[in-house]
Amino acid sequence: MEDQLAFLRLLLVLLILTLGVVASIVFVQHIPLIGMLPGDVEFDFPGISLYAPITTTLLLSALLTGLAFLVQRNSKK
Repeated sequence: MEDQLAFLRLLLVLLILTLGVVASIVFVQHIPLIGMLPGDVEFDFPGISLYAPITTTLLLSALLTGLAFLVQRNSKK
């Protein structure tokens, strides 16, 4: 039973993180220098505009991974 509860907590955390990432992608164009990095691509088709912040996503992922590493390392003490 505890394994199922831990799995559900993990799914909840992943859902919250996913929603946070999606929300940040919507607002990333309003933050200076974020979203304007080389490698961030914007496609304009008739009636549709698609924005793919590839480099920004990689940079934020690296920063969040480093932050998670530091939190995990300090929580063991």
